[in-house]
Amino acid sequence: MKPIEQNKFSSTISGIKLFLDDIELILSKFSALNENYILFDDDNIYENLEELKHYKGNNPKIIKIELKNEVGSFNFLYVRIVEDLGSVSSYGEKQNKIAYEIEKIFLKRKNSPLIRYFFNPKNAVYNIITITTISCLIYCYKTYYLKEIVNIKQNLWPIVLWFVILFFTLLNKNSNGKIELKRRHESSFLKNNKDSILLVIITAIFTAIITSIITALLS
Repeated sequence: MKPIEQNKFSSTISGIKLFLDDIELILSKFSALNENYILFDDDNIYENLEELKHYKGNNPKIIKIELKNEVGSFNFLYVRIVEDLGSVSSYGEKQNKIAYEIEKIFLKRKNSPLIRYFFNPKNAVYNIITITTISCLIYCYKTYYLKEIVNIKQNLWPIVLWFVILFFTLLNKNSNGKIELKRRHESSFLKNNKDSILLVIITAIFTAIITSIITALLS
């Protein structure tokens, strides 16, 4: 018996975090094989990364790269990058070799599941809202139904903890799964993080509003 040689390759890696440096490295892999590739998304085809950045900003939702082959050739190389996930597929000996190298880039930029759970801004916001809502219901039940005295300060630490995690993850670009068309160590802290700081403030205000509404309804 002899196994059939597979001349195709496909891989999908989740939990990745890619910066401009990584996208440029992937494009250089395409260029090493063939300069005739296309860079596009669901809406447009772009001349280069600068044009993509101009129209879709520093955090595009999706980036696709596909190798253009000569007429009559069935070989292909295709990369698709979305938030927190990268996939590469290929057919052909040379194309497969480049695909393996791109997969290594994805694996190198992959975060562990534990880090993705605890240091994730979406998860932090969800936990803040959930814990706040549950805490308010328990407080109102014990205070107005059981007539017990509840020490609020003792129950605030989980909310404070998740606010700290939220603030850290929003200010640290490595902690979110967004595509970053910026280099890893760009400067200007306030300029780069003003949206993140604003989101933390909005979340804090929203949490306070939820607490007030639930307390008012059950009082």
